[in-house]
This record gives sequence, structure tokens and C-alpha cells, in this order.
Amino acid sequence: ALSHGFVAIALYGCSCLASPDLLPYLKGREVYVAFDSDTKASAVRAVNNALNKHLPTLSQPTKLTKVVKWDSQYKGLDDLLTKRGVTALEKAIESALSSETWLSNRKIAIAHERLQANKITADLELDRLPTFKELKKLHETHQDILIVGAKGLGKSELGGEFVRSAD
Repeated sequence: ALSHGFVAIALYGCSCLASPDLLPYLKGREVYVAFDSDTKASAVRAVNNALNKHLPTLSQPTKLTKVVKWDSQYKGLDDLLTKRGVTALEKAIESALSSETWLSNRKIAIAHERLQANKITADLELDRLPTFKELKKLHETHQDILIVGAKGLGKSELGGEFVRSAD
């Protein structure tokens, strides 16, 4: 990455992400977190857990924090650059998720994993938040309704309106 004009800091594992020794150097900077693109379940879990735990702390002193992902057939950043070139890295950086979006997506994924672990499946999946009228209609045929979505969609407001209407 350095030979292509990107300043990079190598960490000794994903658990070092929010090291107190590192944070002062990141103050006011744009930070792109780019861990290896592992496929091994334990490595993916370790990276996700580290990001989930440390992104909020890491994001405080920075100007901007984003998580960079790329095709997992190129495990490390060096593999991506060697086999696909700097353009592939630039595209990965362009499509990086903000820390807020990554954390929100991770919460949704965790909820989905918990549902799967308990063998709970969705009867219906929507690509948008239902209207109040649609929610009332759904409740006629579905006793339990779980609404999962990114922060800021209006889930809480819709749920509150629905509960208040039950009185």
C-alpha cells in the first residue's frame, strides 16, 4: 500500500485495533480499516468481534472511519494489490462502509444469527419499512412481528404508533 501512496499501519492482529498507543496518531484523520479478507469462520468471527468492540472507540478521535472489504479470494491487502492492482484497492476504498453503517449492519447480522440459532425463520421479508396500515394488516395473520433494519429507518416510531393504537 505504501508503494502506491497509501499510508498504512500494520497491526499485530485485529484485537490491537483500538490500542491506546495507536489512537493519538489517528486524531482528526480519515482512517480506513482493512483487515485480511479471511474465509475461515473463526477468523471472520474474530475480525467481526474486534470491529464490533473497537470501532466506536476508534471512531471517536478520527475525522472519518470506514471499513474496507474486498473479494475474499485475495486474502490480504498485499494479495489484492499484487493480483488485481491499485485500482482494485481504490475501488474497495470507494465502497468502504462508514463505521456507523458497518456497526448497524453487524447488529442486524447478529440478530439474524440468533434467530437462525433458535430455528426462527421469517414468514415474510420486506425490502422496506411497512406502513402503519400494512403493519396492522400483517398483525391480523402474524402474532409476532420482528422488524429489523438499519438505524434511522423509523422502526421505533412505527412500533410506538402500533402499540399506542392497541389501547
